[in-house]
Amino acid sequence: LALSKQSLTASSPSVLPSPRDDDGLWLCPDLVVPGACECTVRVDLRPEPFTPATVTDSYGNKVMRVSIQGSTFSQAAFPCDARRVLLTTEEGYILAQCRGSQRVDREFYLLRADGEIFGKLWQTETQSCGPDGKEHTVYTVRYITGTEWHFRGFVPQLTLDVTDSAGRLLAMSRPE
Repeated sequence: LALSKQSLTASSPSVLPSPRDDDGLWLCPDLVVPGACECTVRVDLRPEPFTPATVTDSYGNKVMRVSIQGSTFSQAAFPCDARRVLLTTEEGYILAQCRGSQRVDREFYLLRADGEIFGKLWQTETQSCGPDGKEHTVYTVRYITGTEWHFRGFVPQLTLDVTDSAGRLLAMSRPE
């Protein structure tokens, strides 16, 4: 992933089996990058208020949208379930979604298009690293298969590394 003030570019080499092996392994089989290929996408980090963020390919073609649904009012009544993040096609079909857990604070469920639970996301830790002592936040995603990915981010620098449990780099974001 590469970021600028206006956009986020994601680059992720495929290190996982092909979606034909088992579509059940994937949050959204339509978005799996084939083996030995690389995918680069950009996300507008400053969309117009109350509009979905558009995800484009490296040529500027619209690929999908990311939107947040739910209001502050509904969040006050139902704080864990009021908001959700939707990943949709340009036509509005849901590809995947993320919702807050009703049981555990700061835990989120990743759901497939049909609403089936695919995995959960939670903040694992905040770490200090480097000589300057800058902190980065670590989030873990555990899939229903037991596989875990770790998302380590330095928010002020707009960087993110995604690794598996063995520490292998799966995806990254960097400023453009």
